[in-house]
Amino acid sequence: MHQTWETQADFDSTLNDIRTQSDRGAAITGGAMLDCALKIAIEGQGPEMSNTMGKKSLSAKIAIASARGIIDESTAERCTLIRHVRNEFAHNVKPMDFSTRQIVEFCTNLPDPDFLAGTAKLVPPRDLRARMRGRFIDAIYGLLLRLNLDQYNRA
Repeated sequence: MHQTWETQADFDSTLNDIRTQSDRGAAITGGAMLDCALKIAIEGQGPEMSNTMGKKSLSAKIAIASARGIIDESTAERCTLIRHVRNEFAHNVKPMDFSTRQIVEFCTNLPDPDFLAGTAKLVPPRDLRARMRGRFIDAIYGLLLRLNLDQYNRA
């Protein structure tokens, strides 16, 4: 798995890719982007962290980032919900989409991204699948924005 983006255009292209993929593809790609962003943030803590990352799971990266103060408890909870959605799509061979009961439960617990707090919110789609998919993708965008901004603030 490719673990970094070479350019901003590569990063932007991957973000756009999430919106155009199937539900399964969006969930798996979104989870992979979160995994990559956490790895970069953890490795940004110093060379000793780069040497210990290896092939750690997304769950382990969330725990490490939380323990090192890279993400707070609320962000760790969001990351865990994203991980659960990604795992459902990645490890379940049955047909499913963002209106599947378990996926709806996870996505319903994803809060609106912080960058939308206090602003006029768009009216969500009436379609449950579209609403949950949008909530998942917005959560990914919010987490990536937060992790990337934190990296720039630490530099």
